[in-house]
Amino acid sequence: MHPCNTNSHLRYFRYRIDLVDKVLVKLLETRIKVATKVGRVKITLSSPITNSSRERQVISNLISSCMAVNILKVKDLREVWKRIISISKRSEGHSVTSFYGSPGSHTHSVMDSCFDMTTVSFPFSLIDETPFIIYSSLNTRLPFRNNCSGLLHTALATMNNHNVHIQNYISHCISQHLVLSPSNRYILSVTQTHAYNQTKQWNSRNSHTMYTIMNTSKAAKVSCICNSMLSISGRSIITKYSIESLDPIQDRWNNKTSFLELQRKGSRLYICKKVRYILLTHRTKICRDMLLLLLAVIKQNIDLLESGVVYYKRLLLLLCKRNDKLSSKALRMISISKKVGFYTNNNYI
Repeated sequence: MHPCNTNSHLRYFRYRIDLVDKVLVKLLETRIKVATKVGRVKITLSSPITNSSRERQVISNLISSCMAVNILKVKDLREVWKRIISISKRSEGHSVTSFYGSPGSHTHSVMDSCFDMTTVSFPFSLIDETPFIIYSSLNTRLPFRNNCSGLLHTALATMNNHNVHIQNYISHCISQHLVLSPSNRYILSVTQTHAYNQTKQWNSRNSHTMYTIMNTSKAAKVSCICNSMLSISGRSIITKYSIESLDPIQDRWNNKTSFLELQRKGSRLYICKKVRYILLTHRTKICRDMLLLLLAVIKQNIDLLESGVVYYKRLLLLLCKRNDKLSSKALRMISISKKVGFYTNNNYI
């Protein structure tokens, strides 16, 4: 038998395979374009991005077709198409920015200038319907940390909103999104900075207004509400302080070990469903634990400094307001705050 010249014998077949691959690439590109159009329709219908039943239907149809002509193994085909569908889903996840307020308001102009995309306005009357909007978009569960990348996924202020449905839901979900992924830090910081600038202009007549930045992604909506409830704005206290300049954080939570300890402590706190007690009773111990955890998170994610301080000062002010005679623990928290530059005396006059 003569030695085989691989190149000469297989050149023709490789050429045919290359042609077929080009056709496959064009077909996949067409599929992704259609998925993008599907995503645009879902935005108008407030439909969830992921539909597991539809995914199973697509794969089942493909397997049936391939079995009819006896090509490819079912297991291999299923895995390949799961990956292809997941790529298409990314195109469906088209972001939309929305807020509760009136069209043409200051909020609307801030949103337009900040995100350079069409913003959707919801009337104030829909505030009470928020939990039902959330639930309707959460038909299936998504891994939080792997599906929030690049999405607008935060809310800053929920003024005087004590909806028990949101509180109960948050106690289950908040532990899964303690630390933000690096890809989301910038958008979170920008979002909350602009939201904070807007909230300073609110007055008592619209103190019940809910300022929320939402995304059509289910994971984004959940983390949006998580961050909203973290703000703990049970009172209209946002106008009592302002953020001007902050010293670099230098505190006793600098080292990684301390942060991990606080994170585990915070996780246990959330998992045992005590978050709702913060919202309902603002117990001193839990507020203090939240403050410690928040300081650690801000320290790890320096990009969250400005937005994180808003949360921190609200919690601290709420903690002080709940105690006519400040406890030693609360006083220690104020002392810590002075060291990290989060507190000034005139904030509590």
